[in-house]
Amino acid sequence: CLHVERAGAAMQELENGQPSGLGLGRPEAASPQKQASDGLPRWSLECRHVSYRVKKRWIVQNMSARCVGGELMAVPGPSGSGKTTFLKILAGRLSKTRRAALGGHVGFAIESPGGDWIKFPKIGLDETSHTPKHPPPVVFVAQDTQFFNKLTVNETIAFAACLRKGKQNIHDEEIQLETEKLVHRFGLHECAHTMVGGHDSGGPVLAGISGGERRRLAIACELVGRGTKSQSRVVLLDEPTSGLDAFQAHTVIDKLQHLAHDMGDAVVTTLHQPRSSSFLKFDSLLLLSQGGRACYCGPREKALSHFEKFGFKCPEYFNPAEYFLDLVSVDCTSDVSEKKSHARVLALQKAWEEESKVLLPASKEFHGLEDGLTMKGARQKARIRPLAFMSVLRPKTLAQKLRKFSSHFSLLLGRAKRQTMRDLYVHLVRAAGSLILAATVSSMFKSIKNDRTSKGIKGRAGLILHTCINTSFMAMVKTLNSMPKESAVVSAEMMRSDQEGEGCYRVEPYFLSKLCVETPVDAVSPLLFGLIVADSTGLNPKRRPIFLGTIALQALAASTLGMSVSALAPTADAALAIGPVLMVLSIMTADSGGLMGMQVPEGLKALSNASLLKWAFEGCLASELRGLELEPEEGLEHAEESPNLTWLDRLTGKDKIIEKIREETVKAVGKPIRTGDEVMESLGLGGQSSKSAAGSQLKLIGVNLTLTYALLKLKGSSSGFSPQPFDASVKAPPL
Repeated sequence: CLHVERAGAAMQELENGQPSGLGLGRPEAASPQKQASDGLPRWSLECRHVSYRVKKRWIVQNMSARCVGGELMAVPGPSGSGKTTFLKILAGRLSKTRRAALGGHVGFAIESPGGDWIKFPKIGLDETSHTPKHPPPVVFVAQDTQFFNKLTVNETIAFAACLRKGKQNIHDEEIQLETEKLVHRFGLHECAHTMVGGHDSGGPVLAGISGGERRRLAIACELVGRGTKSQSRVVLLDEPTSGLDAFQAHTVIDKLQHLAHDMGDAVVTTLHQPRSSSFLKFDSLLLLSQGGRACYCGPREKALSHFEKFGFKCPEYFNPAEYFLDLVSVDCTSDVSEKKSHARVLALQKAWEEESKVLLPASKEFHGLEDGLTMKGARQKARIRPLAFMSVLRPKTLAQKLRKFSSHFSLLLGRAKRQTMRDLYVHLVRAAGSLILAATVSSMFKSIKNDRTSKGIKGRAGLILHTCINTSFMAMVKTLNSMPKESAVVSAEMMRSDQEGEGCYRVEPYFLSKLCVETPVDAVSPLLFGLIVADSTGLNPKRRPIFLGTIALQALAASTLGMSVSALAPTADAALAIGPVLMVLSIMTADSGGLMGMQVPEGLKALSNASLLKWAFEGCLASELRGLELEPEEGLEHAEESPNLTWLDRLTGKDKIIEKIREETVKAVGKPIRTGDEVMESLGLGGQSSKSAAGSQLKLIGVNLTLTYALLKLKGSSSGFSPQPFDASVKAPPL
């Protein structure tokens, strides 16, 4: 296997139009028209003896295949045959799993204009291996690609082009030309100005484009920015026709054939049951069966004769694709049929395992790779990174990094604004909900408007607690519902590579743009709620701005808590299950002073300090009570005052009787509270103020934002993605 340095140097010679001088042999193409007769370099893919198991179950076993540039390969197989897993292995997208093992060899090669092949190993052979200077341009299209649902088809492609090319404006002339070209190439001109729709990025479900148009849009977004025909790629697609009618599926396959035959790409796609006319568009076939084993791999036109040798002749006027799937499927309708079909599949697997040694030998440039992996000694674990993160190893100055950050931030900020402005319906619903809740709460606490006695303090505290709870839940639930879905779209975008081989953008510009756009919007509904409630119930007008500011910080704290939970949870459902539990715990530990009759146990005192409702409640309480003059309760106006006694009262001992009665009265009903500051003292909050509570709220916001950033970084960055490593000792058991 060539060292990376030599491969990079040879690639540079190709770019300069010079021969590389590295004759590594050339694997035969499926047909003459697939060869690089036009003199343009083409990428090809080959894997040898790939096997993967989780615990004791084998998902893929002893898989070998080859797809050269200009070839369209189909990978059909019944459900559970390992098609998606196999494709993820080729793309470097298989996440590391405990008690799982991956073995075999995967590599890429590029054909020079002179017909020679230059090898680029996808996996390293030892701990000193490095990333190639020019990584293979691999495109992976997932089965269920997600989009921002409020963007149109044109805007979705334009944003993808800007990210790939490092542009800041989707209206740039170059971007518009690229977008228009892809829209027409993939037949999306009729829906170019239609919103994508769905609920991929949260919010209500929008009626958008059809399923077939979504699949074609996904392919277009992955292929955007490829530039000229000479920049061929290896395109891997996971069931791009699933869920589509026969015509839409045929349209998608027709576009894939165009990529292979006209653009020189090596295209590999998994699928279930294509119709006969679609099946004829494929150049080669990799037929998978139960247990992730291959029953055939080779030219499509030779597949029928291969199975005829073993007595399985396809009936006349029968779709070959459906016939092949029937052959390799196990019929579980009865014990007899299951045993019979299982024996047939096993026989076909054994037959192909023997024939593949002759019909599918390793190409010459792969011999070195296999030799390098059969090393003596302990297990050799090769390091592998997702291909989207194979960056060009060149130094970047601080100015270049800042310029790239600014470009990404500007672009993502514009997209976030579009999404938010077009989500007007959701914002109006939230505002209407805030108005209804504010009116309801105000009617429940209208009696405290003119009550400035110490008894009215509990009513004011109850109102403040309700306000904090309502604004917190509304802010957090909105984030819990939208962010997990949006994160899936963002993660897929980060996995794409730009023109320099790096990820399209990093977590920092996305996270900052999201905060800049959504923070002001999230504060509108809580402020509206607080303003109505405060005015209707007569809360302290002198300190009302402080009250509203505390409510706004509370909403932001709840929103950031929702962000951290969403970043931690794998799905929106999991986030919606975790979030309310944390909020209820926050409510239970909010009243640390015991004003509402709740006493926080000593063991939970530390937990109450992490309660976002505690600091909001105490901050709002301080804004309401500090400087507030209370009226004494009826019957206690003169409880503390000493009565006017005459010398005769003192002589007869009446003064002692009166003093004793006064002391017992004060002891029974308590010392009259005349100011809000005295209330704070009685609750043990004498040192608490709105300013100190706001400081604690900002600390919680900072902690949640830091946690969210770290989790997003872990999920979306190259250092955070942990792929399944190759292990040379892993081999599938013999049949």
